[in-house]
Amino acid sequence: MNTTATQVRPFMPDGAWRDTAARQIQEHPIRSLAAALGIGFVLGGGLSSRFTASIVATGLRMAVVPLIVESLVALGDGFLSQQKETQT
Repeated sequence: MNTTATQVRPFMPDGAWRDTAARQIQEHPIRSLAAALGIGFVLGGGLSSRFTASIVATGLRMAVVPLIVESLVALGDGFLSQQKETQT
């Protein structure tokens, strides 16, 4: 364990992690709170819950349904314009 600590030290001087974290929290408190909540959620086993599954399903619906509607509208517009061309 001592070997790992001496290998990491050249990359981050003593106290640099603490200083960096304190500066990030002061400059971006909402982002820091969101990160802490996300880390706590994952470490608490929230990824395998029904709540997460419902959130992911809702998010997918919100992302996919507009794409499907847009595609259907484009197909309908193409079909209608083709019908108008054949009638004239």
